[in-house]
Amino acid sequence: MKMQSVVFSRFDPTSEANKVFCKDLKTLVSISSEQRRLCLEGYPDVRLAQTSDEEGKATKRITDKSELTQIDTNAVLSIFNYFLRMMEAITDDEDFAEDSPEKWALDLITLGLLTEGEKPSFVETLIQLQSEVIPKVLPIIQQYRSTVGVFPVFKQLETTVELRAVQKQEYSSGQNPDDYIPQILDLVPIASIHLGMHKGHPSDVYFQVDEDDVGRLRDAFHALKKEMDALKKHNLGIHERLKES
Repeated sequence: MKMQSVVFSRFDPTSEANKVFCKDLKTLVSISSEQRRLCLEGYPDVRLAQTSDEEGKATKRITDKSELTQIDTNAVLSIFNYFLRMMEAITDDEDFAEDSPEKWALDLITLGLLTEGEKPSFVETLIQLQSEVIPKVLPIIQQYRSTVGVFPVFKQLETTVELRAVQKQEYSSGQNPDDYIPQILDLVPIASIHLGMHKGHPSDVYFQVDEDDVGRLRDAFHALKKEMDALKKHNLGIHERLKES
């Protein structure tokens, strides 16, 4: 079978790796045009969410408005993510330059994954994704990638605070527990912190800090913010001088 597009030139619909895509595609074309519109409308908020909590809330808003199930919403968003990557390739890679939603639809029909009757709604949805959503989303994603580099990237912060007992004398290994009498001298607040990462290793970091540590972290981040503001101001000055020259 000769394919029209580069994207589907080697696509095997029977492959285990592609089964989820095939299933999600069927969901996309089976829902109503209004449900697809609502998914497109809410997609930028999902794609640009900075934390998993924000992403979950944005996804739930789509689910509630469209009256889809959570599973169907996730399937549609998964298809959007797939074609977002393909549309990004069209922009950046000459090999994909001739690809288009129309050619993708023809290939999916050839592969038996789309019917002639489903083609118009599929093409219309991808054209809307390409013309209305991509211009909003892609520049921000590209800017984000340029600032990320190769290190793990902050995704979310979770904290808990608890009181820990300060014992007069700690129990030591080998000591007879019957002879051990705990004596609490004080209670101190301890914060447990979880940092989640978008990518890289480790993907999760856990640590504990006391009240003094929290103060030092606060001061360090305040100073860091001032340094970043100064850098942005300096960069703005460079741009202004370049314009004048």
